[in-house]
Amino acid sequence: MKIIRNHTCYVELEDIEYLNNLSNKIFLQTRSNVFHSPFFNFIKFDNDDLINFFQQRKDIIDYDVISKYSILELNEKIDELNRLSIDNNSSNHVLESLIRYVENKELYDDEIAKLTFKSIKKVPLKYMSAITEIQPVSAIPVSSSKIEKLNLEIRKKCEQNAYERQKGEEFASKYLVKSRINKR
Repeated sequence: MKIIRNHTCYVELEDIEYLNNLSNKIFLQTRSNVFHSPFFNFIKFDNDDLINFFQQRKDIIDYDVISKYSILELNEKIDELNRLSIDNNSSNHVLESLIRYVENKELYDDEIAKLTFKSIKKVPLKYMSAITEIQPVSAIPVSSSKIEKLNLEIRKKCEQNAYERQKGEEFASKYLVKSRINKR
């Protein structure tokens, strides 16, 4: 099954494998563009040559065409293809694809609705600073008395931390368990 819209083409992986005439180079490039779902795998193509290639293929059913048919019309089409497919391999593939679609119509419709055909418009962005008028450190006015006070508070806190650490070590040494492991 193929879906072609807005210069984008999705082709079901089974159809790619059926064609088997895409070069390995093209196929490997498209492996990163696989849309995986629990039920189906579609490969996305943006290349104009490949889109034209798939548009010309009559042996791959077009979702936008068959989705407009009722179940009765689809079953009539299946009966018609059954009569034609006796000796024609491409008709066999179309028949199999059509049967798979009819049996899983709701799943296909749901999964295809998730595919994106939007063309993303790229626009230049205007970058602006989030912070305005930042003064250099040397320009920030701080009095020397405030610096002296801050320095005194830092020294006091360092002395307090050292005292608390010493007391903690003394307390912990009372409960220290000696290891029985032989030292080397």
